[in-house]
Amino acid sequence: MLMPAQQIYGLHSDSIDLSVCHSKPYESCDTRCAAGCERILMDNPADSVAYYKLAVRALNSPGGPFMPEVDTNLRMCSYVGNDESAICEILYAAVTAYPDQFSIKSRPANHESALAWAEQAGERNYAEAKWVLATFLALGKGAEYPDLKRAYKLMDSTSDVRPEREFALLYAVLLDHGWGGTQNVLEADYYSKVGYAWYKNIARRSVSRLDNVFLAMIVRFGYIMGDARIIHETAWDLSVSRLLPESVEYTPDELEDLLDSDDDHSEIITRFFGKELLAAALGSEDAEMKAKEIEEIIRKYDGGDIIVAAKEYAEEHEAKIKETRQNILKVSLTDRKSSASARRKSPGRHTGKKQQGFVRSFFNTTANGFRRAGDAVKSVFSD
Repeated sequence: MLMPAQQIYGLHSDSIDLSVCHSKPYESCDTRCAAGCERILMDNPADSVAYYKLAVRALNSPGGPFMPEVDTNLRMCSYVGNDESAICEILYAAVTAYPDQFSIKSRPANHESALAWAEQAGERNYAEAKWVLATFLALGKGAEYPDLKRAYKLMDSTSDVRPEREFALLYAVLLDHGWGGTQNVLEADYYSKVGYAWYKNIARRSVSRLDNVFLAMIVRFGYIMGDARIIHETAWDLSVSRLLPESVEYTPDELEDLLDSDDDHSEIITRFFGKELLAAALGSEDAEMKAKEIEEIIRKYDGGDIIVAAKEYAEEHEAKIKETRQNILKVSLTDRKSSASARRKSPGRHTGKKQQGFVRSFFNTTANGFRRAGDAVKSVFSD
């Protein structure tokens, strides 16, 4: 029996709508995608991906993020309450913690609320949500202090799905030093290779804004804790990316071009060389070898002042980073629970509230040593 033409078109249209709305990458949604997602939600108001894509569409509005639509779609997605709701809660955590990364000018950062959204996502059966939560816990965002034990446990709890992308870097750091759990150098080496291969290949300029938020958090954690490899692997990129946005990895030729330039790049070169010297002092053999090569190149261009300044830079920060790390480990590796109140709060109850001192870095909530080290670590991390 033949079906009416209108019914046949309807079935075909539903199939097309679903395909267009659910197409990857999830971080983009054009006009056709948005129309498809809206039609899908008319028939299935529990489609988490459709809500997510519409929120992404609103975030990328030509006139700037349209936050009422972003909020509505992400909250509806979370309310659905299935495992895929985690993708919306992850995005909401990032948007809430780092609105500037999404060009949101209408609201300040709220790290406590962001942690609550990450906590909610982490309760889902969704591996990446646990990695995101581990990132917040390791850095101590939204909490009174970092919780390395719990971060390690969360990364370790998804062994059926290996951490990838920037989250592989976090797991590598935790494993390499035994911060939060058992030290495992072999596993750390595996995850380092996975993470840094991704980091070099994406060349950061093409990474999604969502990935870039968590990448920056993880690199920040590595610098604060004085992980020699993260400092070594990112020294060039974080120093010269504004001058050479296409260049992620150091080459002798590019360094010589900077030294030979008519413009004065001595401050940037000092920062780069200082980071490599710092990584070497913290135990990176690769950084030690590279530092020798860099010093020879700088001497060719009569850069004695740069060498002196870079060594002072490294010496100044090494002791302060070690002090900071010792303080963090002392606090975070105790049996005390991290930010229990933030975990138990419903994100929806306080996301829109005016901040009342919620946004604090852990430097401001522990010993004076944290505060003294804060400015030093910030200068290491900055461009």
